[in-house]
Amino acid sequence: MVRRSMLVTAVVLAVVAGLVPASVAESRDDREFQAGPLEVEARPSLALPGETVTVAAEYEPADAGPRRSGGRQDDRAPVEVTLTVDFGDGTGGETMTARMRNHRKAKAVAHHAYAAEGRYEVVVTATTAGGATTAARTVQVGAGAARLEGDDRYATAARLSREDFPADGAASAVLLARADSFADALSSAGVAVLAQAPVLLTDRATVPPAVLEEIARALGDDGVVYLLGGEAAIDPQVADALAQLGYGVERIAGDDRVDTALRLARFLLDAGVDLDEVVVAPAGDFPDALAGAAQAARRRAPVLLTAGDRLDPRVAAFLTGLDGVRVRLVGGEAVLSAAVEADIVALGLDVRRSAGGDRYATSVAVASELGDDVEVVVLATGRSFPDALAGAPAAGRRGAPVLLVGDTLPAPVRAWLAAHAGQVRRLYVLGGPSAVPSAVTAEAEALLGLAAG
Repeated sequence: MVRRSMLVTAVVLAVVAGLVPASVAESRDDREFQAGPLEVEARPSLALPGETVTVAAEYEPADAGPRRSGGRQDDRAPVEVTLTVDFGDGTGGETMTARMRNHRKAKAVAHHAYAAEGRYEVVVTATTAGGATTAARTVQVGAGAARLEGDDRYATAARLSREDFPADGAASAVLLARADSFADALSSAGVAVLAQAPVLLTDRATVPPAVLEEIARALGDDGVVYLLGGEAAIDPQVADALAQLGYGVERIAGDDRVDTALRLARFLLDAGVDLDEVVVAPAGDFPDALAGAAQAARRRAPVLLTAGDRLDPRVAAFLTGLDGVRVRLVGGEAVLSAAVEADIVALGLDVRRSAGGDRYATSVAVASELGDDVEVVVLATGRSFPDALAGAPAAGRRGAPVLLVGDTLPAPVRAWLAAHAGQVRRLYVLGGPSAVPSAVTAEAEALLGLAAG
C-alpha cells in the first residue's frame, strides 16, 4: 500500500452564491430531500506518478427543500450535503459538509498525487437526508489512453482546457476563436503554448455559458482574453461582455486570415521567441493545417497561411525578414503548389515539405518528422476541424503529433502506430464517438498496447 506521506493531498470546498455554512442552524420541516445529480471529473485523465490530479465534483439537489413559512418565492430551507472523495488507492477518503439553499450547487475540489502507475477509480459520494448519489471517474497513471470529449465543440474545447490546466486559475491567458472557422485558431497554436493559454471556442456574437464558465475557472479572478480575428469573426459585443466581467481583452486581428496569421507570428517575435522554423499551410483547406499546427505548437513556431497557387506577397515579405529560418510546407502540391515552394526557395530559405497521398498520410508524414522519441500521440477526426482547434496546442505541449482518422483507422496511421508500439505510452482521442468511432480508438489502443481510459 502506498504510504499517505508519499502523497500530496489537499481538499478545498469551493462554493457558489447561496451556500450556507454548516454551522448555521435554520428551521425546516421533516420532509426528506431527493438526491440530485452528481458530476465528477478527474483531470488530467492521464497522469504521471507524482503529478497532482484534480478531482472536481459538482452536486445539485433534485429538491432544495420546502419554502419556509412567509418566505420569498425563492427562499427555501437549506439542504445539508456531505461530499466524500475516495481516491481509489487505499489512502482513505476526504469528507466535507455544507448546506445549500435555493437549488444552488456545491463544488468539491480535491487534489491528490498518485505515487505508482496504475488505473485508479475515483469515487465521489454526495449524501443528503434523502439518500446518497455516487459517481466515479477513472484516472490512468502512467501509460494509457483517454478520450477527451464534450457535448459539443465548445464543451470539447473546454474539456481540453481542463486537461491542460487542471488547477483552477492555472492559465495565464485564454485565446478565444470562432467555432465555425479553422484558420485563426490553428494559426494561434504556437501563441497558445507560449502564453500558457487554452484555445476556447465561441459564436460570433455571444459566448456560450459553458465557455464563460471555463474562462472563469482557467483564469481565476483576472487575466487576459485574446480575441482571434476581426470584428467580422468575433463581434465587439463579445469584447464588451468580457470586459464587464473584469477581464483584460485584446484582439489579434488582420485584414483577413492570412494577415491575422501574420499578426500572430509577430506576437511570437515580439515576445522574444527565436524562430528556427515556420510552418506554411493552405489558407483554404484545414486537414493539412491540423497536423501542421501541432508541429508548430511544439516548436513555438508560427503557422502562416497562403493561397495554394502562389506565395502570398505579405507572407513573402515576412519571411524575407527572417534569417536562417527553415520553412515547412504541410501538404502536397494539390494544396500548396510547386510555385509556392519555388517562391520560398527564391527568398534563399531552406524549404521542406511534409506530405502524403491524402490528409491521413500527411499527418503521418508530419509525425515522422518528430523522430523516434515520441511518447504521446493525439488522434482527431480528419473530416472536420473543431476538436483539433484546441487539440493542436494541447498536442504541442506534450511534444505529440496529431494523427488524423476517419470512420476507420487509415492504413498509414495504422502502420505508424504499429511501428511505435511499446514506445508511445499515452494516447489522447479528441471528441466523442461520432468524431472518432469507438472501434477506431480500440484498434489504436490495441496496436499500441495501451489500456483504455
